[in-house]
Amino acid sequence: MVEESSKGHVGRYVAGGHYDKQFIAQVIDEVLKGKPRRVVEIEYGINTTTLRRWLQDVDMAVSSIRASPRVSMELKRSVVRAVVSGRLSMREARIAYGVKSERTIQKWIQQLEQENADLVRLNEGSM
Repeated sequence: MVEESSKGHVGRYVAGGHYDKQFIAQVIDEVLKGKPRRVVEIEYGINTTTLRRWLQDVDMAVSSIRASPRVSMELKRSVVRAVVSGRLSMREARIAYGVKSERTIQKWIQQLEQENADLVRLNEGSM
């Protein structure tokens, strides 16, 4: 059972001696909001290694979510149009749209150029 203390902290342990997930989330949230790790460790009575492990687990979870994001064709086209028209440089587009690398944008340009060439061939053949 989870209990809340007078400071508003969620109870630390669940059956089996493990930390409660709500407690872990609360502690991680404090660090992510900018509270110094050492202060959090002292305030919650947590070992430095434990806090580091929790934060690494969060980083790995976030990294695995971001590992292979699906990008819509609409977004790809927007990025390509911005670069090809000269409104944005590759670097600016990468930063503005959160694209991992300029090479990714180059691949999108090639992909969409090939798609356009295929459409032109199809249209010429049907006329």
